[in-house]
Amino acid sequence: MFSLPKFLCHLLLTAWLFAVAGAIALADENPPPAAAAPEPKLRAIRPDVSLAAQARETAERAIPYIEKEGTTWINDRKCLSCHFAGYMLWSFHEAGGRGFNIDREKLAERTTWALGQRKDHGAEGAAQLLLARDRADAGEETAQSIEALRDFILSKQEADGSWKPGGQLPSQKRPLSETTQVSTMLCVLGLATLDPPNDKAAESIKNAVAWIKKTPPNGDQPAVSGEWYTLRLLVEKKFGDTAEVESLRDKILAAQHSDGGWGWLWADKSDAFGTGLALYALSEAGVESSQPAVQQSWKFLIETQTDAGSWVVNGTKTAAKDKPHPMSSFWGSTWALMGLSHSLPSTAAPAVAAK
Repeated sequence: MFSLPKFLCHLLLTAWLFAVAGAIALADENPPPAAAAPEPKLRAIRPDVSLAAQARETAERAIPYIEKEGTTWINDRKCLSCHFAGYMLWSFHEAGGRGFNIDREKLAERTTWALGQRKDHGAEGAAQLLLARDRADAGEETAQSIEALRDFILSKQEADGSWKPGGQLPSQKRPLSETTQVSTMLCVLGLATLDPPNDKAAESIKNAVAWIKKTPPNGDQPAVSGEWYTLRLLVEKKFGDTAEVESLRDKILAAQHSDGGWGWLWADKSDAFGTGLALYALSEAGVESSQPAVQQSWKFLIETQTDAGSWVVNGTKTAAKDKPHPMSSFWGSTWALMGLSHSLPSTAAPAVAAK
């Protein structure tokens, strides 16, 4: 039988090993594309139940999820970072005021705890607490906490009237100039809840509103996030004119996607964060619940809610912009609750119903 010389066998074996190693290296450099994540199964819209009733049930399913995740964050972290507590309290006070069943005692306890925190939040975090609090609570301890939050916000204002975004907000997937405007508008809206603001707070609000009105969000480009449009509408409603509110309302309506939702970034696919923001803004602008835009957004939120009562939302930071993130999902779920409760016809009874 024919056989190759030993040195030639070694040569061929070496060449084969190099070829295999090269193929492996090439595969590492150019891995095959990952399989696309399956689309979530949509909930069915029931023809035998009114859409408003189904939207209300959807909002009610979100409450236990938000309470569980927000309370876990408070108990484990014992801090206000990442807006978990702020968004939970804000959404619960909004929903409770619209007739949803929120545990009064637990909400009061967590609100008192949150208002008493003096660290672990930026200026916009403190502003969220002013927005989230029970406005009817005139207790001495609450008054002292509100004054401390007010003074903290005022101490962080820049000379030009703006507030710099704190924490991880500068790393969000939108221009920093737009994030700065969002932080500034939150601070303005938070200070505007003071009744009345002292002279220093009133001057602070005046300077901030002037800065907002004269400063484009992104140079010569329009804003890209639904959060900006919602907060700007709220600021204009409070301090601006009707024409500007109507203009912002029309821009929000025009940005609605064919599936009935909005993205947190308008260029992204629809999510609960962007949809909740838009619903809240449209309700504030006077768009009735009978309007097609509102009805379609209810359908989107009904269909995309998970069995856990949450919604899946991609990360708002550049590093996680194309994949779901628990923090963004929590934020989106709280805004979905706020948008639904604000846009649904109120069953308004007590400010917060006891269980």
